[in-house]
Amino acid sequence: MQTGQTVRLKFLMSVLFLAILCIAGYSYRNKIIFNSITVDVNDNRVVEFGTSSYDSIAMLSNVSGDVSIIKDVNTNKVGEQVVLFEIEKSNVKKHVPVSIKVVDSVKPIIELKKDTVYVSVGKSFDVFSNIKSVTDNVDGKLTFKKNEEIIDGDTNYYTINGFVNTNQIGKYSIEVKAVDKAENISSKKFNVVVTSHGRENSIKST
Repeated sequence: MQTGQTVRLKFLMSVLFLAILCIAGYSYRNKIIFNSITVDVNDNRVVEFGTSSYDSIAMLSNVSGDVSIIKDVNTNKVGEQVVLFEIEKSNVKKHVPVSIKVVDSVKPIIELKKDTVYVSVGKSFDVFSNIKSVTDNVDGKLTFKKNEEIIDGDTNYYTINGFVNTNQIGKYSIEVKAVDKAENISSKKFNVVVTSHGRENSIKST
């Protein structure tokens, strides 16, 4: 004849066994659902620096669940990044990391004061006086480098090509060339006309 303690023990064992079966069944069910969560990722995962309206979810297709973004792309930072998506199906969640690249394909902006500068013969002229600014959307203000200081692989600078002989009447071409850190290159030219009649624009010569 079983004692009350034995009966209680068998009852607890039965409850524990049923609990284990339920947990195992629930885990198996969740595993099946987890493995059934699928998504296709587009091959084009490149976004331009500074894009404010980029929709990361647009990278995905054929998603078998509801999508939310755990960690989005920072379009104000150039380089490789990881967007972390969460896909939920039947209360089961799956995290999907997707790599994306933020690029800078915008060339530096060179602003000149005039396209043509007139200088009286014999007067000095500083080519920098006709350069309003040289800037980049990512790198900001670019610094000047002499041609002889530039080596292969240098970026984030601007330089000036050309020479003006203010003691010789004639037309001289000056080129301003800029290179940003992403190796985007831009250039602008302006003319310096040395004359004998003293026709000058608003840029002062000394």
